Amino acid sequence: MFLSGCRKGRGELIQLLKKRPTKDMLEKMIKEKKLKKTSLGHEYLLHDIIGSGRAERHRTPMGDLIRLTKKGL
Repeated sequence: MFLSGCRKGRGELIQLLKKRPTKDMLEKMIKEKKLKKTSLGHEYLLHDIIGSGRAERHRTPMGDLIRLTKKGL
């Protein structure tokens, strides 16, 4: 149950980022989105995709920007 929730949540976040023309989004905008396929929190899933190399975090004056890497595409 945990692994399936993690996998579904990771996929949902990646799809959310893939829909964007620049393949990135501010972290605070991601946290405002409701995740439908998992009960895991945004923080955990963001750490998961960043730690696995599918996305990277960039510091900007407006907040942290989450951008997909080639591995995430």
